Amino acid sequence: AGRGFRKPRLGGCQRPDGLKEIIVSVENPLTRPFEGTVSVAGGASKTLAIDSCGKSELRVPWPKALDFYAVNEMKLPVRLESGGRVYDFERSFTVLPVRRVGESFDWKDVPAVPISVIRNSWVNKLESPAWKGKDDFWPTVRIAWNEECLHMRFEVKDDRFFCEFNNPLGATCWYCNDAIQVMFDNFGDGPSKALHGIFGIDSNDSEYDLIPTNATQAIVYRRGVPDHQLTGGVQEGGTGGGIKGNAVDPSIHCDFKWDEKAKMRTYTVSFTAHDLRPMRLVEGAAPGVTFKVYDNDGDIERKVHYGLSHPEKQVAREAGDIDRAPHEYMTLLFVK
Repeated sequence: AGRGFRKPRLGGCQRPDGLKEIIVSVENPLTRPFEGTVSVAGGASKTLAIDSCGKSELRVPWPKALDFYAVNEMKLPVRLESGGRVYDFERSFTVLPVRRVGESFDWKDVPAVPISVIRNSWVNKLESPAWKGKDDFWPTVRIAWNEECLHMRFEVKDDRFFCEFNNPLGATCWYCNDAIQVMFDNFGDGPSKALHGIFGIDSNDSEYDLIPTNATQAIVYRRGVPDHQLTGGVQEGGTGGGIKGNAVDPSIHCDFKWDEKAKMRTYTVSFTAHDLRPMRLVEGAAPGVTFKVYDNDGDIERKVHYGLSHPEKQVAREAGDIDRAPHEYMTLLFVK
């Protein structure tokens, strides 16, 4: 018993290589080699041989053309054959392609992308009521990039602006107001690490909180930061290189406005290449990104909108909340 063929337990992940191809990585965690064929997205079968604990990379065309400034849901069916048996599995992910802009540009030329996954949160041990529609709470984001900066503008339809700072823990907890959290998987390696059972943030991930302090101003709080050796070197006495976390960063400006008549919150922020280290602001780079947009209407009601890699998943089972789950982030693809 047990000597016959078993379904190959190979794992796979993917990463974009520009607009033309996807690189699909297939890994063999077994103690025996794998020999057979593989077909991706209905393409022709190719011979596949992977040593024990080895991997192979395949280049395949995108299964469909990418829409710019839109969350493209992608599915890559994979078929493995070996020993007369067939094993099918599917890789699913989302890609948000954004175009390069010049030093000056008009936000009107950058389309808005909805942040559309909704999840109620908890305040004072009371379950918040259901989302009432786009007039209650509806966020969008516009994203543009060049080699110097990553620009973002969030526009949030909201029935009530909430801004209160009575938490004794200070800025680290002010995100509970009508704030926005932006999370980056700077190397875009969350999916490949999840393949090995490694979930959660790691040494290259980072997080920024955009926190209004009144109806016309906001601060940027840098929460999680990458390992200091990825952001400027070993710190010496607190004065050396490296980006410091858990602190307000006055060098990053967030232009904020609450429009009471239009019931609209607007946040505009530019992260420099220095701020985003070790992310690369170059054509073809594909970091992971997600957002948490808060709607706090006081003690009774609070909701959060997310930007996830799989819209049907509101939270990652293995790692808890989305900011702890970079394998669920969208892929942000920089193109010209």
